Amino acid sequence: NMLTGNPLSRIVEQLDMFSDKVGSSSPIYSMAGVSTSGCLVTVEVTCTWFTLTTRGRGASKVIAEQEAALAMIMRVKEMMKQTQPRQDTPQVSTDVVKTRTATPPPSSTYDEPVHYLVYPGQGHPLGQTNVT
Repeated sequence: NMLTGNPLSRIVEQLDMFSDKVGSSSPIYSMAGVSTSGCLVTVEVTCTWFTLTTRGRGASKVIAEQEAALAMIMRVKEMMKQTQPRQDTPQVSTDVVKTRTATPPPSSTYDEPVHYLVYPGQGHPLGQTNVT
């Protein structure tokens, strides 16, 4: 909401758009509980996407869903960091690239690491399809 300046106001929509971009179903939000303490109400919601589940709490269902969606995005980002190649992998020197001749040597001399884009789903918590 622009009037309140809540930075999480579109996070549920962003997670939904991300799931659509990777060709998966949308996350499912479920009420996990409501507690009261005097006038204070706290709503707890779970966000389930594939095999992942996160929780969010807030003064309303909407705020709890936003917190759960943010937790899901943070979890997916952390999982993506864990699957990226290590930084100590040898890199091809830029000098080699600059001094290539018109006839390149056989491809076996260009042993560069192959990077794949991994989509969440289908039996593996991190991916269903590799796209090159």
